Amino acid sequence: MGLSRLIGACAAATLVVSATASAQGRGGAPDVDFARDVLPLLRESCVDCHGGKEPQSGLSFELFSSESDAAARVDVWRKVRDKLDHGEMPPADAPSAADPHQIERALAWLSVRLGSGPGSWPIDPGRVTIRRLNRVEYANTIRDLLEIDLDVASRLPPDDVGYGFDNMGDVLALPPLLLEKYAAVAEEVAAAALPGDEMRASRVRRFEAEEIHNSLAHALQQTAVDLYSTGEIYTDVELPRAGDYLLRVRATGDQAGSEPCKMGLRAGRNKLVQIDVAVERPQVENFEWRGHVEGGRQRIAVAFLNDFYNPSDPDPGQRDRNLIVDWLEVEGPLDLLPATRSERRLFVCGHDPARGQVHSRDCGPAILKQLASRAWRRPASELEVARLMPFVDSTLADGEGFVPALRLAVAAILVSPSFLFRSEIDPSPDDPTLAHDLSDFEVASRLSYFLWSSLPDDRLYGLAEQGLLREKPLLADESRRMVKDPRAGALVTNFAAQWLELRSLEKSSPDPKLFPEFDDALREAMRLETEMFVEAIVREGRPIRELLDADFTFVNERLARHYGIPGVKGERMRRVRLDETRLRGGVLAQASLLTLTSNPTRTSPVKRGKFLLERILGAPPPPPPPGVGVLDESAQAVQAASLKVRLEQHRSKPECAACHSRMDALGFALERFGPTGALRSSDGTHPIDDRATLPDGRELRGVRDLKAVLLEDDSFTRCVAEKLLTYAIGRGPTDDDRRAIAELVKGWRGRSPSFEELICDLVELDAFRRRRGEAPPESAAPKGD
Repeated sequence: MGLSRLIGACAAATLVVSATASAQGRGGAPDVDFARDVLPLLRESCVDCHGGKEPQSGLSFELFSSESDAAARVDVWRKVRDKLDHGEMPPADAPSAADPHQIERALAWLSVRLGSGPGSWPIDPGRVTIRRLNRVEYANTIRDLLEIDLDVASRLPPDDVGYGFDNMGDVLALPPLLLEKYAAVAEEVAAAALPGDEMRASRVRRFEAEEIHNSLAHALQQTAVDLYSTGEIYTDVELPRAGDYLLRVRATGDQAGSEPCKMGLRAGRNKLVQIDVAVERPQVENFEWRGHVEGGRQRIAVAFLNDFYNPSDPDPGQRDRNLIVDWLEVEGPLDLLPATRSERRLFVCGHDPARGQVHSRDCGPAILKQLASRAWRRPASELEVARLMPFVDSTLADGEGFVPALRLAVAAILVSPSFLFRSEIDPSPDDPTLAHDLSDFEVASRLSYFLWSSLPDDRLYGLAEQGLLREKPLLADESRRMVKDPRAGALVTNFAAQWLELRSLEKSSPDPKLFPEFDDALREAMRLETEMFVEAIVREGRPIRELLDADFTFVNERLARHYGIPGVKGERMRRVRLDETRLRGGVLAQASLLTLTSNPTRTSPVKRGKFLLERILGAPPPPPPPGVGVLDESAQAVQAASLKVRLEQHRSKPECAACHSRMDALGFALERFGPTGALRSSDGTHPIDDRATLPDGRELRGVRDLKAVLLEDDSFTRCVAEKLLTYAIGRGPTDDDRRAIAELVKGWRGRSPSFEELICDLVELDAFRRRRGEAPPESAAPKGD
């Protein structure tokens, strides 16, 4: 901290304490005033540069003449506070020297107004763009709404990403082609949820001789098939579902030799069943087999198993054994299909289709109201239900049954905007100054999609119906309950996997010649280690700082061997306690992150440092300027100098130094871990040097020093909170979000909260529970004649 910044901060703190002690008016608000404490400084020291027709940096302080003017531009005053606090403004060469007492009074005013106590400006809750369900949320919602086992996510394309996550409202568009995919998936889902009468009704399908495919037989007068040699005939049948079926074959034989004709029956992948056909033509007989057959298109085959031919037999009737098939029948399904879980949830009339109880149109309104209310995450109105019934009536009018008619209405619910989008209603959508509380149902949706990536369960929905979810204590209680639910695994697979870029591990391809030990089994173990580790931190209520430094991890034999951890056998991932060095403790030393932040042939301190700045400290570097050049990767350069020396040469360029001095130092502290995360002592012919110097002069030697530096202040906690809030509300962070998070961090008083505590604090913020309107874009005024 510079001397001017230290003096300014101490003076401001003294004035704030003094002002608070003499609080007056506005319910105990500190005695600070814009006209008295700030306006003189603006007029005497700021407007010379920040005024007139062309104000510096486009900022004119002449626009601020009252407290209300100032309150409308909180973003400006946050920057003003930073400039004053760092002693950067007013500049030393300003036309008018600033009175230090005026700066102190202005800092005191800013500290109060930008805080969260009495006298502070209201925090803007922001506005979230109407959000389409992304494909993971869509699949989870279908799963929990209808309780069907259908791989929905793979039928939809990947979603765009904003601010590091794929659930941001601004990027979740719905182009026509995607809408068509949603419509097709909705039909599949409706069919799976309502198997219907046709899935239960038994029917007989007969295939005459001329309909049966055969290549080794010839037709006899087009009424039978003669298998005169060992072989089979078959037909492909579309079966409505898996179940018990009866195969019936009308057959006879030309008997010869010492045994009767032997016929084989096969249905789908079932083992061949052998049947003796002892009858001899012209007599015929029906032969049957009953067994379980899978649904869908299945091949039903009849085989002749014991051909016999002896032309020298004196009895012509005993010379040739043949199997003759008249027809083949498939009957079924014969077993009773019980009501599916989705049917039990949908058919609120109380009818049981497995018992043959018939549903009628009269059941439609009750079924659709219940389903639409759950699917749309809020009560469906009578008018909305009435608008769904024509889907049922039109299908019934075409002669279809009630279940096919209901399927169409279910599909309509699943492609409606109320299902595909998470809409939140603004009473004043065009007024950005009017903030309002979300409805209980909107809060329920925000909470469930935050923690579960799915719709509210019955308990959460019931609390919303009672109007209780806007009560902060109950909202925190529900958050604790939901974090303990298995569905909270979505925080790992969706939030953590994107925050830590774990999904990119699939694209990492270390050079197989340089790293032959890397394979898909190791990649999978790497991914599972990080997922299981993060899940343990979440579920066990551990402080989030343990994400960076813990005394345990998860490995199987393959990964343990990669790490050099003894005594682990088998493919199963299990928890292991780390030795006192805790070298592998925390995500920074896990092979998944070390691999995805490396190049195929070598480590990348730049990538690793950039990852730490962006994902761990929340301070992403600016993009590189054009024309900075690339690192010399020629064989001669690699042989002549270590990677560290070459990067130092690259960093010596003025245009590179500012960013690389931060990134490279952080990245080099991890240099003892190779491109696949394995420990190493050298890189080719060069010994590993994991020492580094931070821009402020602090020395790092390896990962343990790096962990200590990252954990010594609140930057990591603040970063996790900001990332989690961004994921929770589906928009990028605002200055007011950061202001609110800064107050939370103060409340934790230097300790590291657990994920559960962090979540409970975040859901009580205005940004999570409230929203505001947005000013419409200005349109050009119509031109006159």
